[in-house]
Amino acid sequence: MTNKAKPFFSTTAEMVCLLRAKSFNEKREFFKSDDYVSVLISHSLNSFLSIMHKSFVLGFDGFNPMLPAGIYEYVVARTRYIDNLFCTLPAGTSRVFILGAGYDSRAFRFQEALKNCLVYECDHPDMQYNKRRLLKKINIDYPENVNFVPINFSDYSFAEWIQAIDLSIKDRCFFLLEGLTMYLAPQQMKSILHTISQVAAGQCRLFFDYAYAEVISGEYGSYNEAECIAEVRTVGEPWRFGIEKDTLAVFLQPYRLKVLDEMTSRDMELNQFTDRDGVCHGNVMNSVAWVLAERINEA
Repeated sequence: MTNKAKPFFSTTAEMVCLLRAKSFNEKREFFKSDDYVSVLISHSLNSFLSIMHKSFVLGFDGFNPMLPAGIYEYVVARTRYIDNLFCTLPAGTSRVFILGAGYDSRAFRFQEALKNCLVYECDHPDMQYNKRRLLKKINIDYPENVNFVPINFSDYSFAEWIQAIDLSIKDRCFFLLEGLTMYLAPQQMKSILHTISQVAAGQCRLFFDYAYAEVISGEYGSYNEAECIAEVRTVGEPWRFGIEKDTLAVFLQPYRLKVLDEMTSRDMELNQFTDRDGVCHGNVMNSVAWVLAERINEA
């Protein structure tokens, strides 16, 4: 008798969902975000780690002994920034690809803004099955223009799948890789970027966040990076991919991508947590950054 493979399970996806739920319930202005679906999903999460974390994650406004400092602030800032991207997608955007979707709910929350788009949620089959089961349990029906695409990024099937889609120069595409890249092997990340650089479409924009390569190699900074690395390694989801500081534009060049907006942790603090008097209300971990980029198409 052969042993049945253990289903894939992402503890970090659960944690992000719980942090988004906490943010939705915030009374503090700079920590408030609008992902009400995460609240509904969080009630149905019943893994051992999610139950253990719930009392801490959802119960305190201040210091949280279950989380390395700066992670919550990072998730809040990232959620708010990406939500704004969905509110301001370029006119004519026709395809939206959410890679490593986890418990992302934007295809539902922004269905009015996305009503003229085809939306693709791409994730591991086991993760996607579990998400759809939870959505059914809480009576959330996604719009008909949303497609759930079971993909395992470790076998490079993303390239084969998207090449089979009938894209044309008239299509304007947006790719979202939120909280994904650091968990990929470097070659997997490069394969995804190469695929995006080659798809047969017109304008292509993408957002992804990433860790610094120095942190991946063990050169920790000053704000609990070691604790963060240890946390994700403990739950079996170690960070594997990073980009060296101050080299982002050079890194993107082979993939015909130019930077439209780039944010370090200090930029996030200034943009998301600093009031008019210059007082910062939240500190973001130093080991991460994000980028909004656009593909350079040949004339």
